[in-house]
Amino acid sequence: MRFLTIALSLLALAACSTLNIDTAQRLHALDAVIDDIASLLIALDLPYGLAPLEDASTVSFLARSPAGERHVSATLVRADVEDLAGTLPPPSPSRVYFLFGFSDADKVALRDMQAWARTQPRGSVTSVVGFAPRFCKTAPIDPDRTALSVLIALPGDTSLAPLIDRQKLGEALGGKPLEQCS
Repeated sequence: MRFLTIALSLLALAACSTLNIDTAQRLHALDAVIDDIASLLIALDLPYGLAPLEDASTVSFLARSPAGERHVSATLVRADVEDLAGTLPPPSPSRVYFLFGFSDADKVALRDMQAWARTQPRGSVTSVVGFAPRFCKTAPIDPDRTALSVLIALPGDTSLAPLIDRQKLGEALGGKPLEQCS
């Protein structure tokens, strides 16, 4: 029932990404059926000149068992990070964090999906997580030379762990053009 472990290999954004061993061990300890995935903090580590489009990036969760499936597509919303902000390491030079969480409605949907998954026979639930980013640029950006990272803070943890580590923006965009920010 450790669906983030399975999901990492299927994460749409992470086709050619790297994951360090410490992160893999920490994510393996996260049980997405039992732990409160609705409370995950997601940080996009981006270079200056690149920004996420407001309320446009999504994280989708699919839980499937022989009895059926449940799907939640949660739109990332700006996170309230007052308690966490002072504990984060500073981003690298020329980079900035954009911190996100899920809306109250999406949190309820995620918890409902988890409640359903917990009613299924032990070991029968398989899961997939997908990430669909949407970005814009405020300065010239070369998608083939620009890297991004996606970091998470696990529930009850104040440090960020990489889900996606220095992936090329062009790969993340899947050939889609990068919009100019308005």
